[in-house]
Amino acid sequence: EEEAAARNLCYIKEEWDGPTEYYPIFRYHLWDILDKDIKESATTLGYDRNSWNQVGSAEVEKHSYSALSSKKKKAADDMGFTDDTWDCWQNHYEDYYWSELEEFGVLQNIKAFGWTEVSWDDLRGIGHNRHPKDWDTDWEDLSRDLQEAAQNLCYFKETWDDLYLTQWDCASADYYHFEWDELKEKGVQGYFISLGWNKKSWDGDSDPPATEELPWNELSKEQRIAARQICYTKSTWVGTSEKKKKGGIIAGGVIVCLLFVIAAIGVLKLKKKKSMRDDGAVRTQPNLHAVAV
Repeated sequence: EEEAAARNLCYIKEEWDGPTEYYPIFRYHLWDILDKDIKESATTLGYDRNSWNQVGSAEVEKHSYSALSSKKKKAADDMGFTDDTWDCWQNHYEDYYWSELEEFGVLQNIKAFGWTEVSWDDLRGIGHNRHPKDWDTDWEDLSRDLQEAAQNLCYFKETWDDLYLTQWDCASADYYHFEWDELKEKGVQGYFISLGWNKKSWDGDSDPPATEELPWNELSKEQRIAARQICYTKSTWVGTSEKKKKGGIIAGGVIVCLLFVIAAIGVLKLKKKKSMRDDGAVRTQPNLHAVAV
């Protein structure tokens, strides 16, 4: 159950276990909600709405970071990529020769799918019709061992199955209602620390960090990357302390509203002077946790 919950928050094993590099969650936001600076960098890299929303389809993703032009490297850097995150999450090491894969520690994962040196090196040329069978198998039909091998190549279900971004179940999560230790369990506490939070400030025992008063453009690059990792964009950036306040206000408002509804129902029952019995009907509750990517 915990693993399923982590996947619903866009995490995979490597990210959950504590990677040395950021998981580039900004890459999986829909084109139409991208911040202006991210969209400009993506355009420099050759993306448009269609190729961005169809992860893996852009020509630039066929190239390793080292093969990018200086201009495109800068655009990738500005977005928050590094050479390591680009090669893994964007290219999945497919632009490297077999002899180079050992350096990245992924050769065994590639061998697990049935690749050989000849077939892999052909992949970089004309060999796209020579994939091993398991390489083209849907995620759900892969064995657990092969799913883990794919994860070590920075694939997860949605990217492996070539799903359009609008088909993803993954959505941004609001963390304002979590306890401090729960943030660590969710794998996001480090990002809040980058934004200046600690246990005392999170619990309300000290003032919130200075970043709470800063507009997006005044955050440092590291802080903007951290904010994106917890699913903020420039257009949705609101200080976490404000989110916590709003969460309390919303929850309080809902409770008051429900009390009014209950009272109104009681009045109607009295006016109708009609005995009511439980008919077993299912009554849906309002969705108080709706989120947007």
